[in-house]
Amino acid sequence: TEEKAALVIIDVQDCFLDEGTRSGLPGSLSVGNSYPIIGVINSLKEKSCLFDLVIKTADFHPPNHTSFAASHGVVEYYNAGGGGITLTCVRSSGGSMSEAACCPKWNSTGDSFECLDRSAGCPVQGAASDPNHNPACILCRNLPEQCFEMKQMMWPRHCVQKNPDGSEGDWQFARDLESFSNEDGTLNEIIVNIGKYPYVDSYSAFMDNTKQLKTELDSVLKAQGISTLYLTGLATDFTVQWTVQDALALGYKVNLITDGVKGLYLDQTLGTYEEQNDRQLALFESWGVQLVTSAQVLDLQCNESVIPLGNGNDNDPRGASGRGPRGSGSAAVAPSLCFALSSVLVAIFFSAVSGDFRLRV
Repeated sequence: TEEKAALVIIDVQDCFLDEGTRSGLPGSLSVGNSYPIIGVINSLKEKSCLFDLVIKTADFHPPNHTSFAASHGVVEYYNAGGGGITLTCVRSSGGSMSEAACCPKWNSTGDSFECLDRSAGCPVQGAASDPNHNPACILCRNLPEQCFEMKQMMWPRHCVQKNPDGSEGDWQFARDLESFSNEDGTLNEIIVNIGKYPYVDSYSAFMDNTKQLKTELDSVLKAQGISTLYLTGLATDFTVQWTVQDALALGYKVNLITDGVKGLYLDQTLGTYEEQNDRQLALFESWGVQLVTSAQVLDLQCNESVIPLGNGNDNDPRGASGRGPRGSGSAAVAPSLCFALSSVLVAIFFSAVSGDFRLRV
């Protein structure tokens, strides 16, 4: 049977844009030179026939989200080189994303190591850091064996649902991002909000950062028979990367549209933007992701099954042959085998990290 494909547009929102926002100012966590990818994504409407479904994800944080530095009384990007602050997180048994919770270690165990530098200002009482309201602070203090540790980057306050005065936050989709419609004019889009629970972050469109609890995205895709994904959006080294990892672990074939993504790359000591981006794309490719350009997608006919990589043209992002989003053939055997092995390895790796194999079977 013909494979079905979805276009996934990741977090193309005012809060992540460097220009073109409703306020006229850079977003609260702007990604440099991110605005041009909107034109790339909009151009894909020309071949909307290739996509059986379009998914738009949105970072959708409550005002005092656990990923915000201000929620914990620390400076923005606190200990960024070490991954941020240490959290103790609840091991969930029910499988509901709303059960997910993590607490700063200093509030769940009394370990104040990360607060020895008083200029950090922690701990604070209130919001995600409040030991009297955050369920992970209570449980992990009383039953530490039911919890595990992980790191959380301390971001600026961004992509909020509502501002403290009740006005609309800056989470909205970019105003110049066009909608994808069916032939009858109805929208062919599903919105998936991530990071909407106060006590746990979600970089991936599929799962929270503890790698235990899933959003609705996998169920939505599986219900519609989607097996192949085209990914675009922001930012390549965070939400896109984590979404790629989970998509592979869940068995999807992943095509990354390289001119439709843009990275944040916070640590400039690791090289220029181009150097870091090249390494990032090479990493994706090593996992079994097929790198494509928007031009290659636009060159496809609606019934075409192979993106002709490795043909020496300027649109080839890597100069390697590979399999397109639909159909099959002998030329796809080797890439498919590599993809399968990569998917298994990624699944094993993230199962080991989380200590929970339930979602990786």
